Amino acid sequence: MYILIKKEDHDMKKMMKCLSDKRDLVLWSVIVCIGFVYFFLLGERGYYMTPDSNSYIFQSYEREPFYPVVIQLCKMICGERYFLYAVVLLQAITAFGACLFATRKLQRYMRLNRMELLMCFLLLLFPFGLDSMWSQPRVNFAHMIMTDCFSYAFFYFFTGEMLSYLQDGKKSAYLWMAAIVSVMVINRNQMAILYVNIAFLAVVLNCFWSKKKEWGRCLRELALIVTAFILTMVLTLGYCYVKWGYFSKSSENSFTFVTNLLYAADAEDAELFEDEEAGAVFTQLYDQIDEAGWTYRYAGEGALAASDYMIACHDPIKSRILRPFFQDYVSQLGMEPMSFESDRIKKAVMEEIKRVLLKEHFGDWLFHALGMMPRGLIYSVIPVIVPGTYPAAAAAALAVWIAFFAGLVYLLLSKKTAGQARVLPVFAVSIAGFMIMNVAALSLVIFVMYRYLNYTQGLFWIVFYLIFREIYRRRIRGKKDYILSHTKG
Repeated sequence: MYILIKKEDHDMKKMMKCLSDKRDLVLWSVIVCIGFVYFFLLGERGYYMTPDSNSYIFQSYEREPFYPVVIQLCKMICGERYFLYAVVLLQAITAFGACLFATRKLQRYMRLNRMELLMCFLLLLFPFGLDSMWSQPRVNFAHMIMTDCFSYAFFYFFTGEMLSYLQDGKKSAYLWMAAIVSVMVINRNQMAILYVNIAFLAVVLNCFWSKKKEWGRCLRELALIVTAFILTMVLTLGYCYVKWGYFSKSSENSFTFVTNLLYAADAEDAELFEDEEAGAVFTQLYDQIDEAGWTYRYAGEGALAASDYMIACHDPIKSRILRPFFQDYVSQLGMEPMSFESDRIKKAVMEEIKRVLLKEHFGDWLFHALGMMPRGLIYSVIPVIVPGTYPAAAAAALAVWIAFFAGLVYLLLSKKTAGQARVLPVFAVSIAGFMIMNVAALSLVIFVMYRYLNYTQGLFWIVFYLIFREIYRRRIRGKKDYILSHTKG
């Protein structure tokens, strides 16, 4: 009888496992179908050109090397007629694979049930189309000739390796993180802030979690980050040297930074320039900007109004005034406007203007940057804001951030946060830290916009859910333990 019961129990477990495997297969089949439709069938078909696309296609000097090189490789393989279709196909495949990769990692390390698994996959799709699929021309980022699709996808690969490193502590996962971030940096230099995330994880894993403080391993991993950062810079500058013969980056970063300084400047600042040529250039630029009404003087009262106005003015100042002005400026010097040689002249003048204005208007520039940060933090957690509902969205975002940090602090201070349970709060700190650093960097250098903040649009809500799922489970377990202890008593 005992043998029969054991056999029946074994058969039941085998049947349940088989049934579970079939359900998992069905669920993953559904996920794959959803992803295929989302990346390959929805929105505009083929490729979509944006105002910046040609600068990547023709390898303009102000662009980082990764994306232009990918485009040129596709052109070599597929020819002039089909290379852009090949680019968007590669983007869609990479993005699709990244979403599946990150979903699988979350399932493994966060122990997701089937409904949670489906929910997480759907949320991970957000960055690739949330702010573009619902407006004209309704195009998925995978179909745009832009760096963003690769950048979002690489971020998901980085996130998956981060979970592997936190859970298993494997050196290979750390190497993959460093390699992925390095590729991201030569695609969009904004992603250099992720090196800070990697350094944070190295210190946590080796100096706080390890029973025997592994200072040597920590220092080696930090040295690897520094080495990776230097190599990306050398690679970018080497690309410039091979392409144009100058071991130097373009003036684009100066243009971006000076735009915000010109917004905060006054006409009287022309008197501050010792270099007469730079002073004359500043005066001509400022007169055009002021005539167009694109300075802080035309903004509303308060930091928020001034910063919102700067967000609206940034691109017009840069694209309609700075770039055309400097193209004419170098043309009058007998130089090709878009050559790297003329770019050195532009950069020298812009650097002098930046030096003078930053010294004089550092407080004003910082005031406007700080005023943009609240909007960036709102955009980071509220995926879509309907026109006219910004105050409600701001209140909702504030409540979300307060709840997020309250739950995170609870987990960090909990005595039960050990073993696998400690992965979640550190993972959450890393994601939140990236979001805050990203908002700060954008506010200080350029301005906040959804496209630059999309990386965590879905991932933040996944982490938010996991934090409160963990708190709920602990409270339920605590009640059960309390009932059992009193029942036994």
